Amino acid sequence: MSPGGLSGGKGIGMHDAEDALPHSWQDEVDELSGVNAPGALNALDDGLMGKPALEHGVSVLDADEFSFAPLEERLDREEHGDLRKLGVQGLLDELDDVQEEIRGICRILEKENGSKEVFFSLFEVVRLKYPRLADSELLGEMNDFIREQVPFFLSEQELDSLWV
Repeated sequence: MSPGGLSGGKGIGMHDAEDALPHSWQDEVDELSGVNAPGALNALDDGLMGKPALEHGVSVLDADEFSFAPLEERLDREEHGDLRKLGVQGLLDELDDVQEEIRGICRILEKENGSKEVFFSLFEVVRLKYPRLADSELLGEMNDFIREQVPFFLSEQELDSLWV
């Protein structure tokens, strides 16, 4: 028996490289250089698959590029109705919101056997909440959607009167 016991003075499971058995896959393995070097993690992340892409609409800003609008400017934007609602995308967002609200009104009408008058009074809230839609080119599409959703017939005159 050796002076260090069965393991020859080494801890259990500790082997020298020269004591290791050869493996058939050893010649096919690429060794990464500098894995233990400082900054190696970043080199591996960027090198093997490239830098990770940000999600659509996400951007990274420096601290000096980011700021909040002054309260007066924000209130002025809200007064003119253009906070968060800019251009065509804003109208499309409003269209989605209005359609969801109309679906909710129609669910209420179905549960309570509501009439046209009930629909007109509930829709008044929607009209006041989304005034820009009444003047947009999407009004025709909105009227078609309303006609499909309500459980009763609405004439063209009744649909037009919803938005005034």
